[in-house]
Amino acid sequence: MQAVSIWGPGLEGWAASVPILAGGAYVPRASPPPAPALLPANERRRTGSVVRLALAVATEAAAASGLDPISLRSVFGSANGDGPVVGAILDALAPGVPRVVSPTQFSNSVHNAAAGYWSIATGGAQPADCVGAGDATWAAALLAAVVEVTTMQVPVLLVVYDHPLPPPLDVNRPISAPFAVALVLAPGGPGPALDVAYVAGPAPAGDPDPALQSLAHGNPAAQSLRLLQYLARRTDGDCPAAYGAGHLAVRVAHD
Repeated sequence: MQAVSIWGPGLEGWAASVPILAGGAYVPRASPPPAPALLPANERRRTGSVVRLALAVATEAAAASGLDPISLRSVFGSANGDGPVVGAILDALAPGVPRVVSPTQFSNSVHNAAAGYWSIATGGAQPADCVGAGDATWAAALLAAVVEVTTMQVPVLLVVYDHPLPPPLDVNRPISAPFAVALVLAPGGPGPALDVAYVAGPAPAGDPDPALQSLAHGNPAAQSLRLLQYLARRTDGDCPAAYGAGHLAVRVAHD
């Protein structure tokens, strides 16, 4: 693994989050992601909070890896996609509401919108896979990225993110807070190694520290927090991830 990034409530980038993930005091707070500086101004204005969340971690991880973003294949994972945009479109289509669906909202509603903006931002034309697997999205996206690194023998940018849905969608799909994580995985690259394997049967307990458990349970992308804590502490450990009827056995090992 060559690089890592994070963005969430009170977790504003990897450098600022390492002391918290390593055991320091965690104080959640509103942390709006920054505007994506890599995008042209016109495209930047069209992005909403969900795309900005995904691009914030993608940008930091790619920069920290030292690799040219144009060269990176990518896997983007989100359980819900851009819920605020989808909610706004549904509101506009509601009976008795004389409103028109915005073309910008329509183009942002597709599940690969964040990956598309990343391609525009970097000028890259490498393949991008977009994964949605409900509460198993972190595991599914991680597995897809690891398989691609292993079979293609190339670096892959993994970005997993989710954002609260607006009412009334949030009643059936509550997400506690925005959260995103990005990893740059590479075959035999510098940094800690990840060993990932699918195992039949339920995942063993794998919660992060108590202060972060609410976030980990309230956002599918935040199931990555235990792995991120091992990375911040530079210690080895297991961080299983539920995946359907089975789970991913994930182990991080430092040199």
